[in-house]
Amino acid sequence: MATKPQGHLAALFAFKGRTRRLPFALTALAILVLWQLPEPVLTTLLLYRVSVHATTYETVLVLLACLAWPLSCAAARRLHDAGFSGWPGLIYLAHTALVLFSLLSNWLPLPRVGAWVYDSISWLLVLTTLVLAVLPGTKGENKFGGDPRQGSKKAVDSF
Repeated sequence: MATKPQGHLAALFAFKGRTRRLPFALTALAILVLWQLPEPVLTTLLLYRVSVHATTYETVLVLLACLAWPLSCAAARRLHDAGFSGWPGLIYLAHTALVLFSLLSNWLPLPRVGAWVYDSISWLLVLTTLVLAVLPGTKGENKFGGDPRQGSKKAVDSF
């Protein structure tokens, strides 16, 4: 069964296929930089309790949550390249859920997440990204698709 090649944008949202190390690292770097851009602004607004319309926060939260999806997809494809299941790639979505829960607890009566929990998961996220960036892929075709280094049409690269 032949799969039709996907464009770069479509590859950002695909869990199927395999991705090489460099495209994963570039995708992860770009998304993590974009993730960090609004953080100082949000922190300052929360620290000084600046009154901002609620839709500003909601918009930023939705945009940040949207960044976790392509990062999880890239991680799953990277795990596929190494011959593993892509499920551990969902750590990026778990991290995002924790961040959203933590931010929402500022406005809603939710239990506070300890800073050590957030820091631990953040470091786990960094470690996971580094491991996936250097983990060698399997040579040749595996159960997740063709070898992306050999230009297989079954492989998916986002960069």
